[in-house]
Amino acid sequence: MDKVPAPIDKGSMGAWLSSNFAWSGLTSRNEYRRWLPLIVIFHALEILALWAWGDRGMLRLSATPTGFLLLALTLPFWICFVLLSARRFRSAGLTRNWLFPLFLIIIIPIGGYYLNVVVLWSWGITLISAVKSDVSTEARDY
Repeated sequence: MDKVPAPIDKGSMGAWLSSNFAWSGLTSRNEYRRWLPLIVIFHALEILALWAWGDRGMLRLSATPTGFLLLALTLPFWICFVLLSARRFRSAGLTRNWLFPLFLIIIIPIGGYYLNVVVLWSWGITLISAVKSDVSTEARDY
């Protein structure tokens, strides 16, 4: 006898995650702007970490408790940032292919300094997501 899964409770964590971070949904500009302070703070901390502990434009994590803690804090943020931005791009009528460079490692050496293009790209994604207005359903690029 097949069991029918129980519907997700409106107050559950799963419902909250799917309403904010599911790949297939939409996020209005105002909904995205609710997350903007957290996103900006995290991006600023990322730049400070690159400046303080960066090695050739990257943070190189070692297999230490501190490295695992940093990974445990950073990875969920990046996953949620990409999913939230994908929903926002869909709502703004932009193709989500612009998120692809976030999964690459692009470091450009300039003299004795190294430019992490992915960090700059993430700031651009954040800016576009916060500024671009919503479009009607017919004009969206999926």
